[in-house]
Amino acid sequence: MHISYYKNLIHKWGRQLISEQEKGELFTWINEEATDDELLDIMQYEYMQEGSDGSVMPVDMQERIMKRIFLATGQQVKTAPRLWSKRIAWAAAAVFVMAIAGYIALMQPPAKPAVNHVASATADITAPILNRAVITMGNGQTVYVDSIQKGQVLQIPGGVLRKSREGDLEYTLDKQAAAAGTMLSTLSNPSGSKVIHIKLTDGSVVWLNAGSSITYPVVFNESSRKVSMSGEAYFDIAHDKEKPFIVYKKGVVNIEVLGTRFNVAAYQQQAKVTLLEGSVKISADSLQSQKGKFKMLKPGQQAVVNKEEIQLAGTDVAQQVAWKEGFFSFKNDDLSSVLSQLAVWYDLEIINHKSDDKRLFNGELSRSLSLKQVLAVLEESNLSFKIEGKKLIVMP
Repeated sequence: MHISYYKNLIHKWGRQLISEQEKGELFTWINEEATDDELLDIMQYEYMQEGSDGSVMPVDMQERIMKRIFLATGQQVKTAPRLWSKRIAWAAAAVFVMAIAGYIALMQPPAKPAVNHVASATADITAPILNRAVITMGNGQTVYVDSIQKGQVLQIPGGVLRKSREGDLEYTLDKQAAAAGTMLSTLSNPSGSKVIHIKLTDGSVVWLNAGSSITYPVVFNESSRKVSMSGEAYFDIAHDKEKPFIVYKKGVVNIEVLGTRFNVAAYQQQAKVTLLEGSVKISADSLQSQKGKFKMLKPGQQAVVNKEEIQLAGTDVAQQVAWKEGFFSFKNDDLSSVLSQLAVWYDLEIINHKSDDKRLFNGELSRSLSLKQVLAVLEESNLSFKIEGKKLIVMP
């Protein structure tokens, strides 16, 4: 049967017009025959229809579809979740996750009182809605980004800093002040802060993840445009063949480009550089031998840099930059890796009593969800959590 036939059956269910025979036919299709793409199509279709004629996909139907999508075929509820494998519109993603939350609550045995798996001593922790970033200038002056009004212009050493109507930061050059020399500024975006977007005086644009910082000159007066960073950032570099752009983390990695787009995740003593467009040269002063001291990276490749070597491999580029698009993206990530992403975004201290957990997680969730909504999905893998203030505890 064509998918439109099953769309019609779900529509009839919402209006309470479906027969028992049709209901059985629909459930058989969802549980045994439907592909993930077809189920996604139906969920998106129903979301778009909501409010147009008063029909809404019933919660129990959402639960059936969610169970079918999030759990691998033939596995039991207590196995590792198969998180959604495609990037979807935020609104539809919210429908999915709220359905999961409903599934967890409604699947409790009726003889027992309702149980909240996510034990909490405080209220839920929402996704960052404010930007807590701060700019520290070379003269010691600090500016809190949230204190700058949209459309406001600030005179700073070497140029002008403006916050656009969209809330983005943009530097423009003051040519007279620029002649005075180079002054460094540092933009720090702490954990629990929204992603921040900044345009430098050379026209290059940087997106800075939570828990990250970048140090840059307001004026690029030297033979190269050099910035340093820590954490995670996405770069869209303005082309200038006379002045290569260099991104580095001291003692870990140097990235040299002319004009290109790439992502850098540089935490502790390791860096991952993912190239989307153009070409970059990766080097590391910490390598003990000269052999293999630098490598050229091609689009679609990722370089993993540590003290011993530079490794190149193909990668899922969309997955590497999902944070910039507003998603958590997991691809064969273990529990510790998943928790580390949550820690940075929600500003958490993690206490993991299942550090030896070997399960792997795949899929995407919106970073606009609250912490409890995200944990509700993870609980499908038989995990339980406790929230105490800013502590997230994975229960033994």
